[in-house]
Amino acid sequence: MRATDVHMSAAIDEERRIVLVTGSIDTDEYQIIMRVPLPSAGEWTLIKAETNLTDNPWLAWQMKLGEGISIPMKDGKPELLTSRNYGYTRYIQESNSVIFHGGGHENNGEVRPGEPILKFAKIETEMPEIIAAHSRMVPEDLPEFDNMIQNGNFKDSYPKMEVITPVTELSLPEVFVKEQLVK
Repeated sequence: MRATDVHMSAAIDEERRIVLVTGSIDTDEYQIIMRVPLPSAGEWTLIKAETNLTDNPWLAWQMKLGEGISIPMKDGKPELLTSRNYGYTRYIQESNSVIFHGGGHENNGEVRPGEPILKFAKIETEMPEIIAAHSRMVPEDLPEFDNMIQNGNFKDSYPKMEVITPVTELSLPEVFVKEQLVK
């Protein structure tokens, strides 16, 4: 038996400008649109982890960023954009899409059922909200792999499911100093 309908949740460290989003995905039949309210616009480090509760391995993951959200560039490359699970990352500025993949038949990375995917990105937002659409590539999509990776058009025709992510603001950790107890 496995969990279903597990909602996403987020935790924000406003001082360090870090957003952590976690959750699970139990379907490949929808393009999931995630909304995360932020305390302010600007530059944020986004850490996302979702567990694959489907019956299919994910051969690639696409994240289309919403209007007013971008990946900051440094020397012509994304400043921070990586995944623990996939050997390759591609940012397509024209469609504002991020694609994490394992190279198709080369299979340098995938997310099998029951495994989590972990992604890191530095993002710039013009509004106090993250909006991103997520699609996953499964084995039946492999014949279209090259086209999907080059153009960033994963499952655009699929029905959309919107998830508004509840947020918890984190406080700074206390630092315990032993000498404070002796007075």
